[in-house]
Amino acid sequence: MATEIFDSAARTAGDLVGIFECNSSGGYFYLFDLTQERGQQARAAIRVNSGDAGIQASDVSVRWNAAQDTVGLYIGDKLWAAFDQHGRKYGGDYDGFQSPGVPRSIVDRFSDTPTARELRAC
Repeated sequence: MATEIFDSAARTAGDLVGIFECNSSGGYFYLFDLTQERGQQARAAIRVNSGDAGIQASDVSVRWNAAQDTVGLYIGDKLWAAFDQHGRKYGGDYDGFQSPGVPRSIVDRFSDTPTARELRAC
């Protein structure tokens, strides 16, 4: 049976939420705008993987940076995908044998937030 993964994090204001969902067919990271009407909330999507990439639920963390202007998808301790609050997309294309394609300037936005390991230890 294929593992299904779902993780999300809402911005403190409650207006935007980052959502990751993954199954044996693939995984996507979404940015939803909760101020919009139902059916109109999906603002942007990033394809993270296709097929079974071997991602485990315990390796996944969706979180906002301290400034609450960027939401990121961590797989392990690496930022693999991110959206800024305007819906600009960064990264995707997970491959456990490669480095993430998220620009350093976006990764640096998360330098003052807990790592995935620190979050799991809480």
